Amino acid sequence: MIWCVQADFPEPWGAFWLRFDGHVLTGVRARAQGPFLEGEVGRMRDSVAFGRIVDWLECYFAGELPKSLPPLALTGLSSFGRRVLEAASAVPYGMAVTYGELSARVAPGQPGLARAVGTALGRNPILILVPCHRVLGQGGRLSGYAGGTALKAALLRLEGIAFR
Repeated sequence: MIWCVQADFPEPWGAFWLRFDGHVLTGVRARAQGPFLEGEVGRMRDSVAFGRIVDWLECYFAGELPKSLPPLALTGLSSFGRRVLEAASAVPYGMAVTYGELSARVAPGQPGLARAVGTALGRNPILILVPCHRVLGQGGRLSGYAGGTALKAALLRLEGIAFR
């Protein structure tokens, strides 16, 4: 069974929707994005695996680097989209890359894919834990984010990443 749970965190973070299959996290959405359309809405607080996800987010939002990611499952992605999100996941905490730099990592020798990389990042089903917020526009400019640019800016500030 797929569960869709709203988890509340202290301001400025607020509420997030978490999608969980009982074993792994399959989605994180900002409250502004609305709940996932599939899944039973409910509370999973008594699940050990779900508790690890909430603990990870609480640690991260407190400005600490969590030790290890809870189990995740990236589903519903093209092979290119999966490669983009895996490359974004390799960007370390406190660091950022541009869309062009990430494109060069995903498809070396194939210039001009920065826009396609941005589209793939926009389809990231697991915000924050798959850190697409660490990808900036050319020259370190703040750019779009599925959870909204205000959330992206707050996440970047939390990690001490400079942006324009």
